[in-house]
This record gives sequence, C-alpha cells and structure tokens, in this order.
Amino acid sequence: MLNKLIKSFIASTCLLVIVVIFSGCGKTENKKSLFILSRVWSKPSEQLYIQREIFAPFEKEKGIKIRMDVLEDEQNLQRVEIQQKSKNYIADVIIAHSGTMSQWIDKNYVVSLNSLMKNWKGREIIPAFNKNTSRDGKTYFIPIAADVYLLMANKKAMPFLPKGVDINDITWEELVQWANNIRKQTGVGRFIVSGVESQSFIYQIGACALSYGSSFPSINSKGATKAWELFEAMSKAYIPSVINVSDCSLPMKRGEGWLTVMINAAVADVFASNQTRYVVAAMPKGPKGRGMIAAANGVGIISNTKHLKLAKEFVEYITRPEVLAKIARGPGGFIPPMEGTMKYLNDAGQDEVTRQAISQLKKGSIISGVPSDQYQSWGAVKIVFDHIFSQRILKHKKITKEVLDNGEKQLESLKVK
Repeated sequence: MLNKLIKSFIASTCLLVIVVIFSGCGKTENKKSLFILSRVWSKPSEQLYIQREIFAPFEKEKGIKIRMDVLEDEQNLQRVEIQQKSKNYIADVIIAHSGTMSQWIDKNYVVSLNSLMKNWKGREIIPAFNKNTSRDGKTYFIPIAADVYLLMANKKAMPFLPKGVDINDITWEELVQWANNIRKQTGVGRFIVSGVESQSFIYQIGACALSYGSSFPSINSKGATKAWELFEAMSKAYIPSVINVSDCSLPMKRGEGWLTVMINAAVADVFASNQTRYVVAAMPKGPKGRGMIAAANGVGIISNTKHLKLAKEFVEYITRPEVLAKIARGPGGFIPPMEGTMKYLNDAGQDEVTRQAISQLKKGSIISGVPSDQYQSWGAVKIVFDHIFSQRILKHKKITKEVLDNGEKQLESLKVK
C-alpha cells in the first residue's frame, strides 16, 4: 500500500512539473522580442554592461526581451542577405560600422529613419561622424558610438620628452625623437604599434600621412612617403614584441610599452586601469594639422522587420543623449556622437578621455573616415601596409620608391571596379 502511495505521489509530482515547465515555455515564447545584430561590444564585460544598463530599462518599459548577436560587419551582411532572400525575417535592428553603411543602403537592407527623426530636438550629430549615414536626403543610420585616435604615454616616458616640447602640441617629428630618446637612453624600445596583420597599423600611419597632406589610404603620395620615413626613423624604438601585438592597449597596461597612438576607447580602457600612471594627449601634428582616422557605429532598422514599431521605439530610446553618454562610459571611452551628450559627461576618469577626444574634433583636425566600401577587401588593404612595416621597417631594410609604388599598385588592384 505504501509503495502504491509513493508511486502515485511521484507520478503526480512529475505531471505537475511537466505542466509547469510547458506552461513557462509557452509564456516565454509568447513574449515579444527584439533581435539586434551588432558589430560592437564583443567583449563579455561590454555585453554585460550593455544588457544591464542600456537594454534592461527598455525591456522593462516595453515588457520585451532583447537578444543581441555580435559579429563582424561582413557576417552580419551575409546573415541578413540570407534572411531577405528566404523571406525569413528574423533580425530587427543592425548596428554597423560607418565603412559598411553604404552596402546596407545599396542592398536596401535598411529603412529610412526620416519619419522617426522629424520631431527630434537636441540630437544634432557631430559632423565628423555623419558620413555614409544618409543617401538622397534619407537617413538610414544614426551614429551611437564613435572613435578617434589619441596619443597616450606612460609617465615613465615623460623624462625623455624632448626639451621644450608640449605633449599636447607635439609634432610627429618630435614624437619620433621622443621614442628614439627612450630607446637610446634605456636600451629598450617602448613605442607600440600593431604588428599583427590586418589590425590597426594602417590607421596609426594613416593619421601621420594625413598630417602631411596625404589622402587615406595612400602609400606613395608625398604625405604618405613622409609618414613612412618617420616610422622608419624609429625602427629600433618599437617594443621587442611588436610583431605579435594586435591590441596596443595590452602592452600599455603591462608597462611593456610607454608610447602609442590608438583609438580613444582603448585609451580609456588603459586609463581606467590606473589613472595615475598615464598621460593622455591630442594626436601629434604635421604641417597640415592633426591627422586622425574617425569612424562611428550607427543603428539602423532592417528592412521587412516583423517588429517595426518596436524597432523604431528602440532607435528613439538608444539615441537619447543621456543613453549615449551611458554607452560611452560603460564599455569605455567611445565618443557619444551627438552634441547634446556633453552635459552628461563628467570631468574625470574615462569621461576625461572622451572629452579629450571630442575636443580634438573642434580644433581643425584633418579627419578621414574608413572608406572600406571602396575596396573589395579592407582586410587585404590593411595587409599591404602591414607587409611594408614587417618586411622593411622591422627588418631594417630601406623603404624605396619602388616598394611604395608597388604598394600603391596593390591598393589600386583592390578597389571596387
């Protein structure tokens, strides 16, 4: 009798558990969701912050769940292309790099945001970040997180700064002298660039070339040639492990490197690790001004989304100046691309780096975007620059006109016909 009661109790309990489980599943499935494809916030810590501080309030207000997949731009394009062709419309919102926005617009994968924006006030985009967001009077993307380059130094480097030089008014020639001073007086190179292929070296030398009147990207123009000469002049001043560097922030944090130019988000990340250890300054200048590469990540709505109203509400929410300031602060150092966000920034910590980056945009800097849409493969373009650096500069082989002319020919062959 006891065994029968036990078996009956177990059976009833199992049935109750099954009912509860399936009941819960039904509620989850019926809950409306928003699916975002993004090319930013790839680090788990960044995603955690964005989910907790940015998405959660919107989820609570709308009674929905947000799902975000972080992939490279090309992967996001391919994913949406499959969805559009199969008419299986899953993704609702895209966060894309400015260099690929034109591809999204060309393929009609995003919708116009004009009707959404017509009554907005206090959301003027900083002009440097508005490139590629619009076409024929229609806006398809709104920038939400942007980058420029900054100069960063470990305070250990300061005694070697050339006499009379102001770090906030330094020239590229003086930066080279500074790097060489450190190498000669300590016996170790301390300047950091990315030596791993297809990373950020193209932007580091590209900023220098812009300062001497070059376009971007260019390898054999007068300004670009001058940039190669300067980077060649400190061939012994790079950190010993430079060929293995993909992320310049890591050797800066470790103290292996003392000098670099890198994107403000990376600068803010290093600065936050120990604010007493570093100095952040404007980019070096040349005769034409301060060259810098600027790019933005913008939010758009994917064509044929099943949740158009909700997607519009999300775009309105995430482009509010106060939300953009939180986005900039959390993942570390992104520039909020709207003028109205400045009042939400503090005067210390990572916000100090963000303010420094924004101030550069208002000092007559020479700014270039990333024209990746003009080339068949931007990764291949990067490698042309990387190859000259690794095979000539790091091997202490003279960079000749022939080398640069051949590099330029390779760039031309990679252009979209």
